[in-house]
Amino acid sequence: MSYTILTSQVRPYSITTLREHTRVSTNDFDSELRRSWYAATSDIEKRTGILLRQCTVRGDLLGSPDGYVFPVGPVTDLAGITMTNQETGAVLTQGRTGDYIVDMTNQNPTVRVMDRSKFSDRNVPFSIEFDAGYDSQDLLEDIEIAALELAAHHFENRELTSPFQVYTVPSSVWSILASYGTAKI
Repeated sequence: MSYTILTSQVRPYSITTLREHTRVSTNDFDSELRRSWYAATSDIEKRTGILLRQCTVRGDLLGSPDGYVFPVGPVTDLAGITMTNQETGAVLTQGRTGDYIVDMTNQNPTVRVMDRSKFSDRNVPFSIEFDAGYDSQDLLEDIEIAALELAAHHFENRELTSPFQVYTVPSSVWSILASYGTAKI
């Protein structure tokens, strides 16, 4: 299952918070801090599927969408999910009397087909459009800390080589994010 981000907001950040977290007291390194933040948040989004900004996403699949697990999240507007048959352009309906429902009983929202006859051809392409991601006010504190830690790591380790022997250490960033269950670490 592939997905495309159709629209997105800018990844929220506070340069003051970044400076405090990395113990930088002047604005001399603001551009490096900003790049480190964007690299860190992009890395987190790609590895975990947790969007740190609000986005409209389109998922593409072939055949029945039964069991489709949303590849990124959190899904923010369950009523605003649109599923389209790409061959005919027909928009399918959601709800108990519609073509499908979104099952929220699992850790990750999943599509459940109500009328299997509409999805009998396994070669029909479908798309699912939905809104997902955190906005700056809803970003959970532990996710923000993980992003700050990773941004600080990127900022402090900008060199390609080290004059010292490097040892692998456990990464608190991925430990924090793994608790969200969607981690692809």
